[in-house]
Amino acid sequence: MADATTLSLLNSAAAAVIYYPQSIVSGGLCTYVDRTNPSEAGRSVGSALVTKSATTRKVTGKLTLPVLDADGKVTRTLLGTFAFAVPLTATNTEKLELLARVRSLIDTAVITAMVQHGESPW
Repeated sequence: MADATTLSLLNSAAAAVIYYPQSIVSGGLCTYVDRTNPSEAGRSVGSALVTKSATTRKVTGKLTLPVLDADGKVTRTLLGTFAFAVPLTATNTEKLELLARVRSLIDTAVITAMVQHGESPW
């Protein structure tokens, strides 16, 4: 089982943003919060959940990124999600391969252009 410790996530400037454990449910759900914003409503939250069936382990997660106006009110919230479904018979090598390819896919110019500008590949 992984330790419930702080998470260091990089922002768009490649600077570390520390997320602190907010809620840890042993064997299932973990929630982390970025406390750099003094307003609780303006804090970014990341969470992950692991569930298991007779044949598959599922790992899902999300990260919310509230945007505040000059008065400190939330004007909109951005959301990123992920989901993995891994057969219990998969080897560690196969699981690591899936993680590596998904990380690489997200970091491609195609995905960046889709998120940043709404462009579709041609």
